[in-house]
Amino acid sequence: MLGSILLLCLAASGGDERLPGWARSLAGEEPARSAGAEDLLQEKVAATEVSGLTLNVGAHVRYAIPFGAADRSYLVYGNGLVVVDQYVSWADFFHAAWGLDLELDIFFAKNGPGKNREPGFNYGVTILLQTDEFGGGHLHDSFGGSIAVDNLTMNSFLVGGKVIHTIGGSFYADGMFALGAVHYSGVEGTFSGPGFLQVRDQLLEDTWTFASAFRGHAGVRLGPVGIVLGLGFRIQAPPSEGPRISMNSGAFWTFDLDLGVELGF
Repeated sequence: MLGSILLLCLAASGGDERLPGWARSLAGEEPARSAGAEDLLQEKVAATEVSGLTLNVGAHVRYAIPFGAADRSYLVYGNGLVVVDQYVSWADFFHAAWGLDLELDIFFAKNGPGKNREPGFNYGVTILLQTDEFGGGHLHDSFGGSIAVDNLTMNSFLVGGKVIHTIGGSFYADGMFALGAVHYSGVEGTFSGPGFLQVRDQLLEDTWTFASAFRGHAGVRLGPVGIVLGLGFRIQAPPSEGPRISMNSGAFWTFDLDLGVELGF
C-alpha cells in the first residue's frame, strides 16, 4: 500500500529523480548503480578470480648420483693407520642410490595445475621433504690400507620458489630453486692397516648443515593428475668428519633423475 502511494506521489511530481533511495526500495525498485560502480564491481570480481591460490602436491622417486670432493689432499686416520694420498670423491665414499621426496606447491594465480588450469605462466612457493640412502663404498691407500664405509642416510627440508608454464591443454614445464637444511646420519667405517690390523671407528659424524636444490620438470596432465620427468642438482655443505679423521672436504653434490606423480587442485 505504502509503495503504491509513493509511486502516485512520484507520478504527480513528474519523475523519480528526487525520490530517496529508501523510498524506491519500499516501492519495490532496485537501486540504480552508476556505470562507474558497475565497472568497479566487475574489476573486483576479475581480480578475485586471477589472484585465487592453486595447489599442487607431488611425490617423486629419484636416482641420485653423488659427486664432489670428499677429500682434496690427504685423508688420514688416527696416527697414520690409513693414509689415502689422492683426491677422493663422494662417489668413492658412496654409491648412487634411490631416494624419495614429497612436495607441496602453492601458486598465486589460476594458471597451472588442476582441472581448471589455463595455458600460461604461474609462480609460487614450494616446500620439499627429501630422503636418500647411499650405500657405502671401499677406499684403498697406497700402503695397503683400506676403509670399508657404512651406508649414509640423508634427509632434508627445503623451502623455495617455483615457476610453471602450461603449454596448450596438457603439457607443462616447471623450474624450482630451494634452500634449507640437510641431516646426515653418522657413518662408521672399518679401517684396515698393514698386517691385517682392523679398527672400527666413526668416519662421519651426525651432522645438520646447509642445503640447496635446483630442479626442472617436463610433464603431461590427465585431468588434475600430472606425470613428470626431470633433472636436478643438489649442493650441500659436507658432513663433519669423525674425531680421529683428518679430511679436507668440499660440497656434497648430487645429480638427480626424477620421476613423479602430481595432483593439482
